[in-house]
Amino acid sequence: MHSREGRSGRLELLGLLAVALVPTVIAVRELGRIHPDEVFQALEPAWWRVHGYGVQSWEWRDGLRNWAFPGVLAAFLKLAALLGITDPGVYRGVVALPQFALHAWSLWSAYRFAARRAGPQGGALAVLLLGLSGPVLLFAGRTLSESVSASFLLVAMEALDRSDTGTASGTRRAGLLGGLALGLAVVTRYPSALFVLAALGWLLFARRWRLLAFT
Repeated sequence: MHSREGRSGRLELLGLLAVALVPTVIAVRELGRIHPDEVFQALEPAWWRVHGYGVQSWEWRDGLRNWAFPGVLAAFLKLAALLGITDPGVYRGVVALPQFALHAWSLWSAYRFAARRAGPQGGALAVLLLGLSGPVLLFAGRTLSESVSASFLLVAMEALDRSDTGTASGTRRAGLLGGLALGLAVVTRYPSALFVLAALGWLLFARRWRLLAFT
């Protein structure tokens, strides 16, 4: 009985990772761009951080942009350089690793959100419908701040949606995770602050005071 459940859980995890991998593979294979921000607000600043040269748009020179997202990409570019990787397709794949992990986390959050309402099968269906939808396939693998911020928002909303467990530790974990994910959504894309206000307003309206405090 337990072995079957464990095998089923592993298959579900592998299925989720496979769905999360699709937009990453699409973005890496194409090696092009669908929006200039993929390059000039993410990859070029990251490349400049690691190699000391590259194209810097005026926002970076004047200090208007946040270095969090390109900083993470720079760390993986540095790893690629240390490994002696020079092929553009390969180091683009290395750079895609953190975004793939974040996208998989957001799909797991979607699974949990739907499973609470429609059971495991409903959660699996939600992952398929969301993960294989056109906009997600097009944008989730792209180095755009919108893509990263949206993933953090999904993680945050799932955490804040969790029912009160009656224990302080459960509420604290949900609030801290939700608050952290909301904060990272804003760090990667400042206009996402509107969603933060909406989430806090919802908690206030629902009178979930303890969860609001930890968030």
